[in-house]
Amino acid sequence: MVVGYLNYPWKVLFDPLGIEATFETDKSGTFAASSYVYMSPRDLAKVAILIMQKGKWGNHQLISTNYIEEMLKASSASISRSKNDESDLNYGYQIWLNTRSSTNRVPLKDLAENSIILLGHSGQVVGIFPDDQLIILRSGQDRARLDKNQFFKEILLWAKKQN
Repeated sequence: MVVGYLNYPWKVLFDPLGIEATFETDKSGTFAASSYVYMSPRDLAKVAILIMQKGKWGNHQLISTNYIEEMLKASSASISRSKNDESDLNYGYQIWLNTRSSTNRVPLKDLAENSIILLGHSGQVVGIFPDDQLIILRSGQDRARLDKNQFFKEILLWAKKQN
């Protein structure tokens, strides 16, 4: 089956996940996956579940396991930055990772090293925590810098107390 470029995200990802998204292109007609994607919190959670399930949705492998594994590796440029703020996450393929950098620090010190973070505009953030089988989504709209370590740490502690 041949899928046209402009239909590709829907046929391969959004339709199988049941996502109703707006995915705009830039002026040249190219999808910019780092931005121009608008979806509901419920649909963002579906993307997070897909990542946590290593690209599998139901009985279907929508994204290859190999691609997900590569996606979850921090880029060498990200790891080797000469200046690292304690909260600087490392960058994988379109996602942020809580992996050690060249300074041997875990950016979000109270979270597991395999934590995956999706950052959106103005404080929107999704945390994927495979060890806890938990996804935390914040759809806030603010310009204040969110302390991601503290935010996720408190919710994870609360969730553990519920079990």
